[in-house]
Amino acid sequence: MIQSYKEITSLFKKYCDEYRKLYLPAGTDDSISKTLFTHYSKYYSLQILDDCIRMYVRNTTEPVLIYNFALESNNIRDHVTKEAELAENFNNLLEQTRERMQRFNES
Repeated sequence: MIQSYKEITSLFKKYCDEYRKLYLPAGTDDSISKTLFTHYSKYYSLQILDDCIRMYVRNTTEPVLIYNFALESNNIRDHVTKEAELAENFNNLLEQTRERMQRFNES
């Protein structure tokens, strides 16, 4: 979990290494990281930011720039939250099915 804005750059580097992508540092990375950290900690969650960074790095086909991520972060966040909701709905459906099967087997 992200604790400070300084960890955002290291997360980009970590995920770039993990997915074998090229990370290009820029002079604006620090100020963009501060803005992203403030925005996500205030309006969303830092776990969503982590998930968004991972998805962005995994899916991008060009060199990774924090600036480009910031421009696309709203679309990525929408996708990540919808994906999480779908996974939760699927897990709820599985649990309901298990309960029904147990009741059926007990009778």
